[in-house]
Amino acid sequence: MKRVRTANTRAFPKKGDGYRATRRLIAEGERLIRNSKMRNKLLTGAATALLFVGLFAAPSFAEDTKPPRPAAADMQKFAKERCSEHSARIAGGLAYLEARLKPTAAQLPAWNKWRDITLANAKAAEQACSERPFPTKGKDGAPTIIERRAFMVKMLTLKLDAMKASQPALETLYQSLDTSQKEILDRHGEFEMRAPFGHGPRPERPGMLKGSSRMMMDDDGPDAPPPPPPAE
Repeated sequence: MKRVRTANTRAFPKKGDGYRATRRLIAEGERLIRNSKMRNKLLTGAATALLFVGLFAAPSFAEDTKPPRPAAADMQKFAKERCSEHSARIAGGLAYLEARLKPTAAQLPAWNKWRDITLANAKAAEQACSERPFPTKGKDGAPTIIERRAFMVKMLTLKLDAMKASQPALETLYQSLDTSQKEILDRHGEFEMRAPFGHGPRPERPGMLKGSSRMMMDDDGPDAPPPPPPAE
């Protein structure tokens, strides 16, 4: 008679052992989940703290690394260069305008008179512009508001006197031009109205809203000279 082989029952857990093993697995999973959530909270809190530290530290760091104020001599040198550059651009604008207008022999006297007055006005503005007040040795800080406004009044008065002086010559020249020349002068003759320390009235161009041209004056330093007139 053959012997029947039976399965080894000791390889299977008892009824109570399986239940306890399952509970241990569930508890371990819950512990891992809690640890993961806590780790995420800690990371979020650390990132928030670093962000606040960076926000509060940035202004003080910027103050510590602020470059020193340029010396008064350097500021005056820079201002004189900008003022002389403005005068040079006025001369360049006149040369460009003369090439576009092509004044005839009959128109040349009127053109030469207006050009000479305009160049003289530009030189006077250059000299006045270079006298802008700057901090001097033994004086702390920038010029006062009284000094800055006094300089602005001086420049505006000089500009107004220059325009009054050149207006008769400009009117004589304008009347001597034909229709196409007048259109060129209307379009490219505004460079004289710009001050070396700020923007003058800007002519309205096609596509601009009516009345959008405006006058701005820079109170912090000489403004960049006007760009060359655009080609048609």
